[in-house]
Amino acid sequence: MQKILNMLLRMAIFILFIPLAMAESQLLKLDDFSYGANLSPAESEFRRFSLTPTMIMDVQRRDLGDVRVFDGNNELMPTLVRQLGGNNKISQQILMPYPYRVSGVTEGFILDRGEDHKQSLKSLGLRWQQGAAPRILSVHVEHSADKKNWKSLNDSETVINFDLNGSLLKQNNIDINNYTHRYIKLTFLNKSPAPALASVEVHTTARKLLDEFWIPSGQLQSDESMTNGYRFSVSKGINPSMIKLSFGKLNTALSGSLYTVETVNDKQKRKLVIKNFDAFVVTMNNQVVKSKPVDVSKWISSEWLMTINSENNFSEEDLPVVTVAYPHYEVIYASDGVEPYTAVWGNSTAGAPMAGDLVNRIKSKSLVWKDIAVTKTGVTLDNASLTELMESRQTPWLLLLSVALLIIMVAIASVLIYKRRR
Repeated sequence: MQKILNMLLRMAIFILFIPLAMAESQLLKLDDFSYGANLSPAESEFRRFSLTPTMIMDVQRRDLGDVRVFDGNNELMPTLVRQLGGNNKISQQILMPYPYRVSGVTEGFILDRGEDHKQSLKSLGLRWQQGAAPRILSVHVEHSADKKNWKSLNDSETVINFDLNGSLLKQNNIDINNYTHRYIKLTFLNKSPAPALASVEVHTTARKLLDEFWIPSGQLQSDESMTNGYRFSVSKGINPSMIKLSFGKLNTALSGSLYTVETVNDKQKRKLVIKNFDAFVVTMNNQVVKSKPVDVSKWISSEWLMTINSENNFSEEDLPVVTVAYPHYEVIYASDGVEPYTAVWGNSTAGAPMAGDLVNRIKSKSLVWKDIAVTKTGVTLDNASLTELMESRQTPWLLLLSVALLIIMVAIASVLIYKRRR
């Protein structure tokens, strides 16, 4: 009988410590994150949602390990984060244009992309012969498979090489971002004969690029450590692909240089990104012309510095607003728990989850990414709201079960002791 009592006692102690052991096994809790958003329900084992601009700006880790999903019982779900359109490298080649003529007058040029036309055409960079760069020029871009039947790609794109108050503004790139036929025709709408085009720098990608999220990063802030230096910040977790400056007034131009800033051993170090660049918004020939965004996809930093040339005098109110482009990301998660599910983000210590098992599960179902059900994110919750949500979901089922089992064991032991005494 004593052996039975000792065994029951050990079992009771073990059961009482089950909740503690399980609590220790889950290192992350709902309220360990700065922000969250409830996810809409779906009838699917696997689900996905896109990172919103709010999430992009507030994630803390470059491995995006702080973007996670909890279920209605405050349990972590298997997740993985993937970049849409990632690893889409940009290739570059130089093509020599040959002129086409109308009534003996050169109206434009034709490019032969050859087999490269199977790649998506990202952009064209026009390179003029010495002294032939046009002051302002409107270009109509078309494409054709046989040089007979032409279809429009871009009705009118403006290129400029213009001196504004001593600053030479150049913009000779034409954005396309589309699949094309083999031949490209460039027709110059407001100049005949056409100016002498020396070559064209062609940029291509394996797939058509997705449109980025453009998110304002606010107005430039003065850097007290240097003259004409201005700072701005971007997401800590996601590297921006492009940066552009927006001005509040027409006929405004800025020349400067762009740097990344890192703090190492309490000292700030800057790295040059672009030595000289121009940003502007000007009116020409009764149309508004804006500078193109600056490509910064190869640089990783959350802090940036811009130096403005001394001849550009800006008041605090006239400084441009910085807008940053980010790629698209989505989160895939398994609905292994109970509704509702809550996405969370904003925790610099939350390491990325092991996603291999989830990937294998998805593959075993022969699913492709696009077939996974889409859920939507609700309003953003702050940490205090997440704490309240977590507490409202905490039902002590394990503790109640432990107490019930303990009561049953005590009752059994009492019965055995009573029978022995009789």
